[in-house]
Amino acid sequence: PIIVQTHENSGVPTSWAGTRFAFHQSRVGVFLSFRSLSGTANVTISKDGSLVTSLTIPDNTTTTQAFSDDTSDPQYHIVSDIPIVAHLSARQFQDFDTRPLFPSTDAALYGIASGSGLLTRDEGYGSGATNVPYEESDGTTGNLSLNTFVNIPSAGSQFRGVATKIGPSTSLTYNAASFADFDGGQKTSFIPEGCFANEFYLPFAAEFVAFVGAAGSNGETITVFNSSGTQLGTKTLSGTANVTKAQIVASNATHSTLQSLKETYQLTAGTRIVSTVPVGAFVEDLSTSDEEN
Repeated sequence: PIIVQTHENSGVPTSWAGTRFAFHQSRVGVFLSFRSLSGTANVTISKDGSLVTSLTIPDNTTTTQAFSDDTSDPQYHIVSDIPIVAHLSARQFQDFDTRPLFPSTDAALYGIASGSGLLTRDEGYGSGATNVPYEESDGTTGNLSLNTFVNIPSAGSQFRGVATKIGPSTSLTYNAASFADFDGGQKTSFIPEGCFANEFYLPFAAEFVAFVGAAGSNGETITVFNSSGTQLGTKTLSGTANVTKAQIVASNATHSTLQSLKETYQLTAGTRIVSTVPVGAFVEDLSTSDEEN
């Protein structure tokens, strides 16, 4: 799904429930929201490997925890004894650097490191560097040496750069995110193929929607329909045999770097987007310039 992230509405899919989460926090403070879906959860939060808080989250209840900005830019690790959903923001108003947290995993993650991207280690944190393979949609391949956190190679702002596949790993778990696309104030989570979908509806007018595809998606088609069902256009996923990308930019997009990529139609609220293969989607709100999962 495309998940609305505003101070009025900030969501996490229940399918993103997990027992371990990890993230690197820079430039802002931390405001965490947790919800237990079934049963009372006992949760610990560590910063740079040291325990800082223990929480009890009652059944079907949301609990929050705030930390002030730490200029050392630490790594946070969250461990729960039962599955919970977790949401990250810079402050309680949920209006800056918000994103739903995807649980730590050893599976392949897909995303677009627009401006900046970070891969944070969870299990085995600080125990020595381990190589995690990555592949970009332009064919670039390599390894990320991961001990605590590491930068993900990025290219350009506004999600114009390549899509990246990170992992899988056989020896550690991790979490990845993109931030600082040069306008707005949000972050997006890298996600595994199991969170992809074939169909999306825009909950608000968008400046663009960027898509990532996994193996078997190269050359597949994304079709755009308006809220009345009229077809507006198509886009082709392109890349390697393992990771692909496409981006649809609205005709009324305002950012200077997007002007040459604009389509002949707008991406209004209610726009329906259908892909011939499952894809992950990242959308930028036209009115706020905030990027969201």
